[in-house]
Amino acid sequence: MKPAKKRTRILFLCILFCFVLYQILFPVRTLKEVLEAREIYNLSDSYERKEYEDTYVLPEALPGLQQDVLGVRGTLPSFYDFELLSSQDTDQICKLLSSLKVRKKLGKYHEFSTQHRLENGYEYRIRFSWVSNLTITLCQKELCFETSPAFRYGSEKFNVYYLINCPENREVLEELENFLLQTFL
Repeated sequence: MKPAKKRTRILFLCILFCFVLYQILFPVRTLKEVLEAREIYNLSDSYERKEYEDTYVLPEALPGLQQDVLGVRGTLPSFYDFELLSSQDTDQICKLLSSLKVRKKLGKYHEFSTQHRLENGYEYRIRFSWVSNLTITLCQKELCFETSPAFRYGSEKFNVYYLINCPENREVLEELENFLLQTFL
């Protein structure tokens, strides 16, 4: 066997081994499972929401968005423009977010990349201002989260996840957009 073919096979086996290892170490999970593994229970069904807790869902139109149905392009809305006032609305957002299927990404969130700017959709910043704050940044491809007070696991660069390209996730993103249309327009 020629040395070049042997090296190519070894390289291919190494790449295959790394891919299988990644699939095993970072399985597909729901966002709820990811957060609960880090003892963040904001999206759990058993989490008791209080009247004084605030939830905000801030949509931002990405440059690649074809049709801005929420009318936020070119404006700088604040979190207070998109505050959820009822606990039923907060529960609905938590239910939607908790069902998102994700896989851990090795690397940083792609917020400043060309790929992100070309997405035809919204980037959502969802902030739960409770005893321990939780902010989730979500687009069509990825999400990241951070907590406050900022522990190491609360830093965005350590909490980046791919959104699995599946019908369930696309449906959640559509429901989130429809929810905002019904609630704020």
